[in-house]
Amino acid sequence: MDALAGGPRSIEQLAMDSGEGSGELMGLLLQLELEGLLEELPSGYQLTARGSACCRLAEKDLT
Repeated sequence: MDALAGGPRSIEQLAMDSGEGSGELMGLLLQLELEGLLEELPSGYQLTARGSACCRLAEKDLT
């Protein structure tokens, strides 16, 4: 999810930043989209408001 935090990202950028294989990455993106945490835009993928809030909560839990 960290790779998505910087705004819209292309699938290529996400693959480089996450280190995931294309199949695993596409599966993860689809799962996040179905859960309402991610949206696909013409410029790439980005977190929804709900997805951003989820990331902030996860970061708080780590500190």
